[in-house]
Amino acid sequence: MTQVEILELTRRRFVEHMAPFHGWIRSIVNLSAGALTLLVGLQGQYVGPHSKGLWLLRLSWGILASTILTGVFALMSEWRTPLDAGMKLYKVLKDEGVESANRYLADNPIYSPRNSLRAAVPITFFLFCSSVVSIAVFAIWNLGS
Repeated sequence: MTQVEILELTRRRFVEHMAPFHGWIRSIVNLSAGALTLLVGLQGQYVGPHSKGLWLLRLSWGILASTILTGVFALMSEWRTPLDAGMKLYKVLKDEGVESANRYLADNPIYSPRNSLRAAVPITFFLFCSSVVSIAVFAIWNLGS
């Protein structure tokens, strides 16, 4: 295999790896949006006059809303990262020429997302888990009420 073929294989593996990752983030955003809609819309049916820990329920609503926002921000990496890579390559080609662009491609076969986008992923996961815990504690606390 030539170096170009190996780099292309590496790039394809990276793209294949990222597809399920973005699907996972989409699933968290969809679950959070659905849970928030159901929890707010059906609160009259599960929140009684003597419910305890309503602050936990309100907290979970806020966390779910934050999960949706950070998840959407994390999904920006799906379209932003290839755009950033293309713009960087175009800048190297325009400013330094073809040889420098080829060297840049050989040295950087995979382009990483921006740090802010990369940070949004663990934050999204943490917020989603926190909302699940908050809802579960509220439900357990009010079990049998």
